[in-house]
Amino acid sequence: MSLSQKRTKRIIIIAFQDLLYTHMLDSITVNDICEKAMIHRSSFYRYFEDKYDLLNEFTDYLGILFLDYLKEHSNKPFHDCFVDFIYPRRRIFINTVDKFGNPNQAINEALAHVILKRGHEISNDLSKQINNSTYPQLYARFFAFGLGDVMGICLKDNKITKKQLKMFIKELVQK
Repeated sequence: MSLSQKRTKRIIIIAFQDLLYTHMLDSITVNDICEKAMIHRSSFYRYFEDKYDLLNEFTDYLGILFLDYLKEHSNKPFHDCFVDFIYPRRRIFINTVDKFGNPNQAINEALAHVILKRGHEISNDLSKQINNSTYPQLYARFFAFGLGDVMGICLKDNKITKKQLKMFIKELVQK
């Protein structure tokens, strides 16, 4: 992929991210994304099949950002890093949950991928539990999907503070 193509793809992803701060995923159209990115629809379809394909790519992008955040803050426990990364982006996560408060499948998949693939680089209780598990892939998915669902509900209801969310995740990771 050329530098120009990479740039265009990134512009589309950033435009999508910007839209997710203010719109529910279901209400975002390909036209909205194209207008925000200032590209033609054909350019969008050159890189993505539809907005759900873009969502999958976007979650990979978020995963990379999260891994970078974990590396930068390797002295902090996972639960603090997780909440500190998610909380400023909470509108994105709220806008990708369904009407029942469950995060989109792609968000959970990205979290499971981050936990499984890079957990060995994170010095914390969670990575130890996963690495010592007989079935690390299932453990990472189980944890990620449960955490993603709880996080989605907590953020959507807005009844749990950032501090309470950190304490809950800390307790969950240490069990």
